[in-house]
Amino acid sequence: RNAPLAVRGTRLAIRKGLGLFANIRPVTLYPSLIDSSPLRPERLAGVDMIVIRELTGGIYFGEKTRTADRASDLCVYTVEEINSAKTKVVLQATHNIDFNSAVVIASPTGSLRAEAGNDINVNAPVTANGGDLDFRAGNRFTLAAVASLDSPGYIDIKTDNVLLNGTIGTD
Repeated sequence: RNAPLAVRGTRLAIRKGLGLFANIRPVTLYPSLIDSSPLRPERLAGVDMIVIRELTGGIYFGEKTRTADRASDLCVYTVEEINSAKTKVVLQATHNIDFNSAVVIASPTGSLRAEAGNDINVNAPVTANGGDLDFRAGNRFTLAAVASLDSPGYIDIKTDNVLLNGTIGTD
């Protein structure tokens, strides 16, 4: 974490080149920070957890730009990367999330959660073969006429405005 940028870039290139997919981070509870946590102290007592974070794509490998007064990192996931998930896929965006290609979470334990500060626009079929579909949009959720949502679990949509023109579920 405190390594120079050149070293961090090298590590990411090695991980990508070798097809490594995870970064393992143990959770450390510092007693001096317990009062700063949004969790109650009794919930933190004896915490023993490891966070496993994927590193196959997204912001780590996206195009980076920097000017004198602005910097950005492009976060891109391919349909194949999302479809190959063996666990819960969580997509988060400050503004919008657009599904413009079919997404099929094939794993029986896989599910999809999309959280957008503004809009979620579904313009293609989105399917979870074993898990749930969960959408959280700060402004609007739109399911286009050519799109569908299908899951044997629950399909949950939470937003201020909903426009449903497509199909939800199957017979």
